[in-house]
Amino acid sequence: MNTTPMTTEEWVDYILDAIPSEDLVHQARVCGSNPFIRMMKEEGYDASALLAIHHAFVARFVREDLRIPAQMDGCHVNYNEMALNPDSELQALIAKVSLPQEG
Repeated sequence: MNTTPMTTEEWVDYILDAIPSEDLVHQARVCGSNPFIRMMKEEGYDASALLAIHHAFVARFVREDLRIPAQMDGCHVNYNEMALNPDSELQALIAKVSLPQEG
């Protein structure tokens, strides 16, 4: 069974809910690498889709109260800077994922 996300929404859901916490920093580094970004562009993802994916990592770091990485080897995305200066879309996502879950 292929579990690779196929849409931007699937990527966001995967990042927010499926990546184990202990793998989050590694996966953020991979998703911020030039090879990953190039692959995603070749698959038809545009800049706004890539930004949504990176926003999901920031929201997950915030939700889990994890240290947000700034500069990682091989990663060209500064997640810490994104968290310190969030745009309105990131602010909305953080608010949404930080709400207490009903259960």
